[in-house]
Amino acid sequence: MTLPPEVHWPEPIRLSQLCASDCVPLRAEVILNAKVIGGLPMLDHGEADDKILAVLSNDNLWSDIQDVSELPVAYVDRLRHYFSTYKQLPGERANIEIGDVYGRERAEAVVRASIEDYESEFGG
Repeated sequence: MTLPPEVHWPEPIRLSQLCASDCVPLRAEVILNAKVIGGLPMLDHGEADDKILAVLSNDNLWSDIQDVSELPVAYVDRLRHYFSTYKQLPGERANIEIGDVYGRERAEAVVRASIEDYESEFGG
């Protein structure tokens, strides 16, 4: 899987997934059934750090969403704002760039490429 060469993609690609849900998990490192709906292209200090957006498969509020284009614009704007500021220290400017949100097909390609990079780096 080939991704844009103009961006430095760390080996393996660090992949962050964000699930929209109306309930909050009680602890970290929980495995959930979710479906990818899109992504936010992000550069963190010049390195790709895309955020993959997903919805929980059995969530009463979000499970019918198939693509990020179906989310309310205000929700996507909140995600963009969060990721543009979550690493920012007081008095400093964050070195983060966020591009336009992309849909499910590209997000699934990013996930596949990340899996391939991981397997090539650490074995399948």
